[in-house]
Amino acid sequence: LSWLETVAIKLGILMLMKIGNYRSRKIIVWTDNTTTKSAIKKRKSRSITVTTKWKEIQKLLIKNQLDLEPRRVTSGENRADALSRGDWTGLDPSNQILIVIPEDLVELLAQCHFLSPL
Repeated sequence: LSWLETVAIKLGILMLMKIGNYRSRKIIVWTDNTTTKSAIKKRKSRSITVTTKWKEIQKLLIKNQLDLEPRRVTSGENRADALSRGDWTGLDPSNQILIVIPEDLVELLAQCHFLSPL
């Protein structure tokens, strides 16, 4: 699970880069996963695959003058849980940000674009 949340953080940073106006910012990352919170603080993990992703994230953070601050959210209050399961209920499709999926994730992820209801 920590690897997936780490990938989500990388994708979130890429979305911010696409939006623009993000330099020299502190990004708050809300998580209900204590392992992910620890990895954000330490910028590494016991898992080699997670640490590899953190090295990529660190390069993005340095290049774009960004910093991450982890904060805890309870599972019940985590608004991303439903979305991570494909549940778009109550979300406005016009808020979607399409990005280029990084090469190392192309075979693992598919980007879905939901259209607004007519």
